[in-house]
Amino acid sequence: MLRSGQNQGQLLARSLAQLTRGIASSKKTTRKQEKQSPKLPKRPVVEMPLEEPLNANYLSKTLGSNYKAWVTALEKHPELKTLKRKDLINSYDTLKSLKYSVDDILGKPMIIYYGATTLANRYSVLQECGFHNVTIQTLAKYVTVVNKPIEVLKSHNYIPFDVKVAERLAGLFTDINLSVDMRELDNESITLKSLRQSLLNAYLRERLKMDESDLQKLWRVYTRVRHKSFRAVQDTVELLTNELNFSAERIRKNCFLLYSDADNVRRILREIPTIDSQDIREIGFRRPKILMSTCDSLKQTLQHVNAFGISEDAVLRCLEVLTLGPDTVLERLRDLQEIEEFQVLGTNPRVLRLVHYQNKARICQRWFRSH
Repeated sequence: MLRSGQNQGQLLARSLAQLTRGIASSKKTTRKQEKQSPKLPKRPVVEMPLEEPLNANYLSKTLGSNYKAWVTALEKHPELKTLKRKDLINSYDTLKSLKYSVDDILGKPMIIYYGATTLANRYSVLQECGFHNVTIQTLAKYVTVVNKPIEVLKSHNYIPFDVKVAERLAGLFTDINLSVDMRELDNESITLKSLRQSLLNAYLRERLKMDESDLQKLWRVYTRVRHKSFRAVQDTVELLTNELNFSAERIRKNCFLLYSDADNVRRILREIPTIDSQDIREIGFRRPKILMSTCDSLKQTLQHVNAFGISEDAVLRCLEVLTLGPDTVLERLRDLQEIEEFQVLGTNPRVLRLVHYQNKARICQRWFRSH
């Protein structure tokens, strides 16, 4: 890990040194040319649309119900005002697909604060566990519910008494036989969370050959995986191995991929088949973290890069830029456009390194200005 960090630091230092040397030389040339000819016009600025905080008027018109109900909801939960409109719509569409009404949402307004993927995952988990009626109240207190013993959940009618939860969950793993003692797991005094983790551990040992060290790291670093449905985990593993040629070892080294959305990855493969003629499958294999970005975010980032006249070849030279949010990329591109020393680097194939490592680039800029 230390050697890898040192290598990355040396690579970054070399890249920034090359860029900043270019800045220094181009700065001298530019000053000479300023006397001979007028400056070239700047590229047109790509504006970042300003978005007003959520308000009751927008919510009542977009989601429905009456204005006063949303005023009350926002007064009680002011943090809802910070939610981006696109995220709100995605969460609402997910809840609507799960047959929840606007009135249901108003009963638990903070439910729309969760992301669409989180809501869908949690609903699927509860269904897999045998919940016969997942109300919006149950979904809203998901974390509390899964930390309850199974016998308690049955006593409160969340799960029917005749449902054998351990057997039901084990049966969801269709491609392998789990090496677990079902007699131990049939003990309904254990929590739903513990049962699910025990079964998922058994699956990961068999399917991905994870050892205890791998599993401990998984639950220490990537805790969100425990809230992903078993069907979704299997779907993701099969997609990674069959479509992107990931070995079990490569998935173990990039455990965060277990939380990736298989449907989103399929969209990426379908809608962004290549970047500068290179297969997106090869790109995803080289930089697995890219597969965690939404397809819409990747498309938007590529649009921003193109709008600033930067080639897709430059993207291949700094794939890390695709792991940033599109708003961040746009903001940093606009910042670079305003800095005189960096304007001449618009066609440099390594320009996106300045976007990804903007803070370090600014340090270099300040150093050159002071010398």
